[in-house]
Amino acid sequence: MRVPNTAALVTEIREQADEKNVNSFTDEGIVRAMNRGLRFVTSQLARNWEEPLVTVVRLSPQSYNRDTGFQLPNDIFENRVTYVEAVVSTSPVPIPFRSYSSVSSLKNGATASVPLAMYMRGNGLYTAPHINGGYDLDIYYVRIPDPLTLPIGRVNVVGSDSAYVVLDDIQLDRISASSDQRLSYVNVIDGMTGQIKGTLQVSRVDLSKVSFRTSNLTRSEVEGRPVSTDTAAVGMAQDDWLCPVDGTCVPQIGQFAVTYIVQYAAAEIGRALGDAAAQISAGISLRAEEAASQQRTGRPSVVRVKNRSPAWGVPRIRQLYPTQRS
Repeated sequence: MRVPNTAALVTEIREQADEKNVNSFTDEGIVRAMNRGLRFVTSQLARNWEEPLVTVVRLSPQSYNRDTGFQLPNDIFENRVTYVEAVVSTSPVPIPFRSYSSVSSLKNGATASVPLAMYMRGNGLYTAPHINGGYDLDIYYVRIPDPLTLPIGRVNVVGSDSAYVVLDDIQLDRISASSDQRLSYVNVIDGMTGQIKGTLQVSRVDLSKVSFRTSNLTRSEVEGRPVSTDTAAVGMAQDDWLCPVDGTCVPQIGQFAVTYIVQYAAAEIGRALGDAAAQISAGISLRAEEAASQQRTGRPSVVRVKNRSPAWGVPRIRQLYPTQRS
């Protein structure tokens, strides 16, 4: 199911808030309220059903430092790493997590190509024992969705090698061909998932036609993402979107969560406009938590601690060698 873009959501929020004067809030102000709702719903998802937010990054052993460990990705949610495995050629080797206070016996001065355990300390991810080269590690972690921003326009035509695109309903106040301006950098957004395919620098804007630089970039990185000169590798397609470099104009979470973002922003705006009945925290918080919990229904779960007590329905194991009563 295609998720509405932020411009459509802004219109929906205005309708729900029953805004009498469209100048009461700018579109940018409403998007800021949506991002506050996004952070709230993300925290509910991460605590009830984290799988949709989990992504993976591959780290090389050369990036490991004994003093600081592996540096965690910038978009990690509350330093939450869910799983680690060593990329061994024959088959991946899962590496268990331990508390930082329980790995002393493994830190005996030796090193290993595949660690026996991983542990967190501060903002670093450490191995026990320390690794000495060896294999890459795949780090699975809970990712914070990219912030929402307003669209520049939807891709209607993709030129040869994606060197230019023609947009529907281009918003010229959100894009620039001046190389010294931040608006000259744009994100290419997957129209279905909201994922950022890549970041490009604009070379020319001619009405609805936008051309991109393939050399002589002003900056090589913006907002922590590399700026590409290989426009074809970005993989632009019809019905993708261009948006400012700050984030994405298509929410990267499910439809049910988008519903609560809209409710959250509408309630916040309604309260700011003087609607005393507009409540944000209590009602929306409870419904979002319940909805996030319901998303787990019918999905496999992992029991971290298996209780063998008869009280949990496990038959009592007969003693093979009963003790003799005195």
